[in-house]
Amino acid sequence: MGDDFACVYGIQNLITGRIYIGSTSNWYKRKSLHINTLKDNKHANIYLQRSWDKHGEKAFKFFIVERCSKDKETLCEREQFWFNHYKENGLVYNIRKIAESNLGIKFNEEHKEKMKKAQEWRIGIKRSEETKNKISETMRKKNDSVNNSALDSLTCPQ
Repeated sequence: MGDDFACVYGIQNLITGRIYIGSTSNWYKRKSLHINTLKDNKHANIYLQRSWDKHGEKAFKFFIVERCSKDKETLCEREQFWFNHYKENGLVYNIRKIAESNLGIKFNEEHKEKMKKAQEWRIGIKRSEETKNKISETMRKKNDSVNNSALDSLTCPQ
């Protein structure tokens, strides 16, 4: 998508108040990946996965905490800032306590094979341009409504 952007984002369980903080250089793609892996019971974060399984998709909201530049250092710095902010209440899903990025990491062949195997279900999915545009527009509308409501309630701590 040409209008994608980098950001720090949150995935919050509206029932428990727990939150996952992450950062990405590609918001729409990352959000979609989270949703798909959670629905398929394959999310890397077992705490978030168990909560999703217990409470269901409707109990979660995805929102943008802060838009950032796409450079790795800034993304990690801002993610750490927001993780520390939300960590104070003790209700975070994050497994890593230090924000780290996988951008630029060279994975070994064994790890590449595991990642490839985890994504095999996507192979062979062919969509027409019309379908791709409809999906894109739907995601844009959903993100805009979530982003606006989430940003209304956020204030940046000093």
